[in-house]
Amino acid sequence: MNPIYKYELTANGTTRLAHPVVSDGLALEYALESNQEFYRAKLSGKLTFQMDDYTFITQQAFDEQFDCVISVSYDRGATWNIYWAGQFWKTDCQFNDDDKTVIVTPNVNDPYNAVLAGLEKEFNLIELAPVIQPVKIDKRPLIQIYVPGQSVIGCFLSNMWWEQECDVITNESTLVNTYKFQKNTSNRVIETSGNISPELPSVFQGPTPDMTPNYVYWFDNGGYRVQVYCSELGDLEFQTEWYVIRLSDEQILWSKTVTAQGPEGLTYDIELEPVSGSGATGTLTLSFRNVNVYARRISNILTNTYPIPADDIVADNKNYTRISGVDISDQIIISSELSATPTQWGIYQPGQYYVMPYDAENGPKRCYPIARNSWSNISFWFAVSETDWQTEPAWRTEFTLKDAFPIYSVISVLLGKIAPGITHDGTTDYSQFLYGGQPLDIPNQRVFITPKSNIVTSGYDQPAQKAPITLKRVLDMLRDCFRCYWFIDKDQNDVYRFRIEHIEYFRRGGTYTGDPVVGTDLTQQIVTRNGKPWAFAQNEYQFDKPDMAAWYQFGWMDNETELFNGVSMEIISKYVNQDKIETIEIAQFSSDVDYMLLNPGDVSQDGFALLCPVLTSGEYKLPYYTFTIDGVDYILQNAYAAFAYLQLYYRWDMPAKDYTRNGVQETALGIKKLKNQSVSFPALYDPDMVKLIKTQLGNGTIQKISINLSSRNAKATLKYDTE
Repeated sequence: MNPIYKYELTANGTTRLAHPVVSDGLALEYALESNQEFYRAKLSGKLTFQMDDYTFITQQAFDEQFDCVISVSYDRGATWNIYWAGQFWKTDCQFNDDDKTVIVTPNVNDPYNAVLAGLEKEFNLIELAPVIQPVKIDKRPLIQIYVPGQSVIGCFLSNMWWEQECDVITNESTLVNTYKFQKNTSNRVIETSGNISPELPSVFQGPTPDMTPNYVYWFDNGGYRVQVYCSELGDLEFQTEWYVIRLSDEQILWSKTVTAQGPEGLTYDIELEPVSGSGATGTLTLSFRNVNVYARRISNILTNTYPIPADDIVADNKNYTRISGVDISDQIIISSELSATPTQWGIYQPGQYYVMPYDAENGPKRCYPIARNSWSNISFWFAVSETDWQTEPAWRTEFTLKDAFPIYSVISVLLGKIAPGITHDGTTDYSQFLYGGQPLDIPNQRVFITPKSNIVTSGYDQPAQKAPITLKRVLDMLRDCFRCYWFIDKDQNDVYRFRIEHIEYFRRGGTYTGDPVVGTDLTQQIVTRNGKPWAFAQNEYQFDKPDMAAWYQFGWMDNETELFNGVSMEIISKYVNQDKIETIEIAQFSSDVDYMLLNPGDVSQDGFALLCPVLTSGEYKLPYYTFTIDGVDYILQNAYAAFAYLQLYYRWDMPAKDYTRNGVQETALGIKKLKNQSVSFPALYDPDMVKLIKTQLGNGTIQKISINLSSRNAKATLKYDTE
């Protein structure tokens, strides 16, 4: 038996039974909010109020709010329950004073109203006084590499690198004595040019020779040798001989002998002529220069270190106090390798691109560029050694960030300003995913935020006093970082709860464990007139191909090192939309704590740092995590807030089964529900929107559903895994 309904209007403190004229098509329509996982029931159809109802409405003040409540009874009026609540104002109505009618479709009035209205209201988080929780953070050491005369310095930490502006220093004793760099390598580089035959390697290079009055040195490359011999003739007169020799037959191809005052200089060009009968042709130009590389370590360790000078080569290193030279001379590579294929390292000249050097015997080696502005047809690189990062922990110093805010408290105080009747707390009743349930076998980290200025100036005396924030920014961050979505429900005491769960909770009908929760089984409900299940003959479906992204790329508010930005994820499938690129950018948040501490001048003090510490011995501390990519280890602090890790949470919601993450092919744990089916069935009671509907296609989530109040017939659009 279908239920019956009654309508009540409330205005100016008066509630009255109303008798609107309703059409047979009056329905409630539930639909997922855009890019969210909650539903709102909107009235579809118009209510026509006449006579006494018309008079009641027209007599109220123009700005009076009208509350419209529809109650339902399943026992012919013996008991009633509120079915739907709405509201309207006169400006929503169509009036006919001749016929004395008011026609209106009331707007939904539910707990979401206040939250949605306040999502983008900005508050100073400090004034809202969320819970404060100290978090321990390490200041990690940084290796800086500098080539004299350059305006940038290379910065290296655990296979992460960036370039930082610095003063131009050409005096090498200043580098050593004032800025405490250690001279690591001094290489002689000889570049070849000219219209010559046979063609020679473009670069010969090796350690700078000892410039004694009488010396000989040579550099080999590609089957050829450049040899230089200098002898003292007397009275400061020297004779210098240059030869280019083919090693296969020891044939001298080009030569030059010069007698001059003083030994050869450090940087100059010399022209060699071909040796008659050698087969060589053309004048060969050899360009000589020395390349010196200096390195130091920045830390807060007092032993065997020096204070950073007040006028240091790097302007903004306020979070660190000590420097010391470091020897990495065996890791400096000077490369002449060029490629016709474009690379990320830039172009030397049309058709010739710089290439990261590699070790042919031991496989690819991770190298980082040095002093790129000085590159010609040669490039300079720092070849990372595992020893660098094995010794790095000994140079760390710990400090306590005194003013971090647990995310539950941030949400709670914001809700207190915009929707005080809705609660949120840091327990599993409000989020199994965020507050300790660990339903997806994720690490036991917690989510905190702090104004970035508290980290950028880590030795602050006064914490940030202004931290503008909106609830929307917080919820968008949780969605895009952790794939968490919010919704509102009631607890057993009818208290509204603001809940947050991972997308997998919704995909499975409101659970993380056990079998997915089915609320309506259309394969078991039988049509009385033909004895078939309601799922029968409703198996037509289609796909939302425009929403099937082929590429995911990520970013934060500020510059971050490579793995914090995350390597782009590529979907390995022919059926996805190849033009669709999903760009995930986290507004107002950054998470690369090491970069904030080491390069504060490149980080905005506005916004917040996202922290994911773990509880250890009663204290929260940022953990470390090692990523191994292409055989290279990257050791990250606050790693659970790096997109290289956060991408794990996307595994349950991918456009297709196969994809790459951090350069490795992986298999999704869940496929996006982009397969659509429209079904009709009787619904005496409104279904639980979170629970699944089972059909012959499988278990579908509800995208939208319209329930006719008169016939109780439901028309639903269901979503299934794409494959």
